[in-house]
Amino acid sequence: MMYFHCSVFSLFLVLPLLSCNQKEGDETQLDDFPEENSSEPESTAEPSAIDEPSSPEEPSDTEEPPMLGIDDVSVGDIIITEIMKDPSMVDGEFGEWFEIYNTTNEAVNIQGLVVVDEDDDAFVVDASVVIEGKGYLVLGASDDNSNNGGVGVDYDYDRTTFSLANGSDEVILQNSSISIDIVIYDNGDSFPDSDGYSLSLSGNKLSATANDDGSNWCNAEDTYGAGDYGSPGASNPTCPDYPDEDNDGFATDVDCNDDDSTINPGADDSTCDGIDNDCDGDIDEDWDADISEPNESSEAAYFLGFLGGDSSNGESAELTIDAYLYQANDVDAFYFYTEDEWNDAGFNVFVDSVSSIVDIAFAIDFVPAIDDGNGNPTPDWANIETDWRIENENSLGESESGCVGDIGFCLTTGYQTGFFVIRVYGGTGSDCSDAYTLTIED
Repeated sequence: MMYFHCSVFSLFLVLPLLSCNQKEGDETQLDDFPEENSSEPESTAEPSAIDEPSSPEEPSDTEEPPMLGIDDVSVGDIIITEIMKDPSMVDGEFGEWFEIYNTTNEAVNIQGLVVVDEDDDAFVVDASVVIEGKGYLVLGASDDNSNNGGVGVDYDYDRTTFSLANGSDEVILQNSSISIDIVIYDNGDSFPDSDGYSLSLSGNKLSATANDDGSNWCNAEDTYGAGDYGSPGASNPTCPDYPDEDNDGFATDVDCNDDDSTINPGADDSTCDGIDNDCDGDIDEDWDADISEPNESSEAAYFLGFLGGDSSNGESAELTIDAYLYQANDVDAFYFYTEDEWNDAGFNVFVDSVSSIVDIAFAIDFVPAIDDGNGNPTPDWANIETDWRIENENSLGESESGCVGDIGFCLTTGYQTGFFVIRVYGGTGSDCSDAYTLTIED
């Protein structure tokens, strides 16, 4: 094989025929070399070697695309996929959070993202936070795992300016010009509503349109951290496909009677029929005739006021209320506060105007009073003395001697300062027409 050899003087030829290291038969064209600059001074030093000209650098196939800002995204590019509005293992002040998902293939810096509801709640992401393409981010009330239930939070917001309501609320994602995604959840009518469970968008429904429909959400399946249910920062499982046997628009997972289309979470429960028509666990609570409902337990008792002799301090010597026993197993609970120094003789509890109730009974719970921090008494429900006194649990009959009213009893012993709960039990024959007047007096 024959090579051409170049001397230093070949550099100054107007049209060099071959590069110094070009092999015979090499088809390299002159145009492949950069033009020389004739204005530069000629070198008089003999170079040790002549470098071959390099071709322009090719762009790398692995070069990452430029980062998008929050104002570069369109409607539905970032969506809401999970909402923990009511944790049960920790306080919502620290444990609430929501998850967002990037539906695009490009990473987005969400600095400047505005999160609002339809009221006055709002916050702005004021730091650089990147959500990868097809990736998830968690925004929460606290990024401290010691108090937030063990959820990994990528950005923590100020809960005094934005919070997730335990009932119905909205989460709206905005940039400077558009609403990117909006989720309006309710208190169980169509969206799931269970304490300790996040609202989880089905893993096969990841769009800004699909997450508007409550039927595409379900209770989370897996636990995290301290034991609440959710999958923060990770993909959600596909929600089960529950049937709707009565075709009322509510599947069996939320419909408490899927054989009756008039009973479902969206039904009206204002009719006194002894049925939980709206599947919320309370019977006829919207019936306007009875303002005290629902009050089936001591902890849900209706507050009557302060029994005492100082009217200037909000006390009354007599407390009274009209109520109903609208079914045989109905229980009405009322509570009031009194102090033993007002009247050591005790108080009288009785009911009047009972129509067709065959059996009626009373039970009394005593609840110690504690300071609410502002010098006012509040019930210490954790130390309630249940069934502190029971009056003729099976059938009370006429009022005790010395008491007034149709049916009742006098509490003359064991009088003390605190809260008393009076529970009135309905007997056979109770229905919506059974109105009565409860009176508590000296």
